[in-house]
Amino acid sequence: MQHGAPPIARLRDLNTRSRDVHLVYGHAWDELTNNLFDQANADPKATLIHKASKGVLVGEGVRVILDTIQGADSRGFTPGDATFLTPERQARLRNHPRAFELNRVPGGICLLAQGPVACPEYLHCVEATTDGFGQYVSDTENQTMLVELLARAEQRREQAQAAVQAGRRVLAGKQQELAIRASRMRDKAFAMAKPEMIDDVKRRLQAAREQVDGG
Repeated sequence: MQHGAPPIARLRDLNTRSRDVHLVYGHAWDELTNNLFDQANADPKATLIHKASKGVLVGEGVRVILDTIQGADSRGFTPGDATFLTPERQARLRNHPRAFELNRVPGGICLLAQGPVACPEYLHCVEATTDGFGQYVSDTENQTMLVELLARAEQRREQAQAAVQAGRRVLAGKQQELAIRASRMRDKAFAMAKPEMIDDVKRRLQAAREQVDGG
């Protein structure tokens, strides 16, 4: 075992009985977890976790994020967990490749580690269920996501109307349900968004419509 070896390499063999080696392993473990903790606090995952704890995200995926930051009770335990997740362990969990990833999708973020292409509801995150897909969140502080949610709800409504006018009853029923779900997610996001953010979204949409009409 070389002093200059990477922390991971120095942590491979934990079966040794040498106390001196275990002392070195302990220092290497502290070095590794501190590096991961600093990295987690500087990346977008940490930002998303902070937003989830602030309550500015909508979607079923919020629970996936909050699972990494569950607080301890007075005895230092969390329900369902053997021990409380310390900040260092939270950092390792956030950076684990199987934890969650930030995949940009229409109207929000897909948290699937494999990406949206591995999802059976591919790019239907908003309307997959009555509350959206279980790995989907939208940021009510992100103007672009709010615009996309508003536009998606309008698109679904127009598709439902077109199916009704075409006399396609089965398709119309499906499109109407999708329109209801998209509108529900839009309403949830706009109910949580700040008034100035909503005003900016409306101005942005109005400018886009004027540009289309003028073009």
